[in-house]
Amino acid sequence: MIFLFQIYYSCLGEKKISQLRDSLITEVSKFLSVSRGIACTLLVQNRWSTTLLYDKWFSDEKSVREAVGLLPEKQESPKQLDFCCCNICFGEIKIENTLSAPCGAHPFCLDCWKTYLTVSINNNGPGCLKMPCPEPGCKAYVGLDIVDSLASDSDKDKYYGYLSSSYVEGTLNLKWCPGPGCNLAIRLDEYGPKGYDVTCDCSHRFCWNCLEETHRPMDCETADTWRKQNTCFEADT
Repeated sequence: MIFLFQIYYSCLGEKKISQLRDSLITEVSKFLSVSRGIACTLLVQNRWSTTLLYDKWFSDEKSVREAVGLLPEKQESPKQLDFCCCNICFGEIKIENTLSAPCGAHPFCLDCWKTYLTVSINNNGPGCLKMPCPEPGCKAYVGLDIVDSLASDSDKDKYYGYLSSSYVEGTLNLKWCPGPGCNLAIRLDEYGPKGYDVTCDCSHRFCWNCLEETHRPMDCETADTWRKQNTCFEADT
């Protein structure tokens, strides 16, 4: 922890970011009495703001569920059969060898799920955090639990990398260090309108607000104007 002008900030590596992210997922899971997979989906949908999520959930839970394709809490499950048809490969599969997205309505065989996860994670970048149920027209998001169960280790690493990036970018007091090649994040314990100079563990110094080089005592707007004027001057010489 570094102390600077009564503002505390710290540099976070991948392990600490993952711990904070997972802790928030667990908190929401317990508070809303939903699975960790659903909690993660809800946080991604609401840019990791528990305030926004809880306000929506307790004012109109039905709409929140519908937005991510979740069945109503007391929805009765359809009568279970011994076999079902996978709508991807059209094979007749034992029901215990299938999985459904949180919609609970569209079971697919495990092999098709694995292929679907690999394609989605590798082709869609961060968009894989909102990958839909493979059933056309279904609004349900594929949850963290399915990724954990069926994705390959390399695909899990990519998925969790996107999840960490989403967490940092959606958290008000967290920002990635803009230093070249740096993968650390800076956490500000308090934040406000003034420009704060921070120094990452990679030795890169920058303004917390605008992410540009430190420019105190100038505010960010003045510093930006100065940089633009200086750039124009250099271009004319």
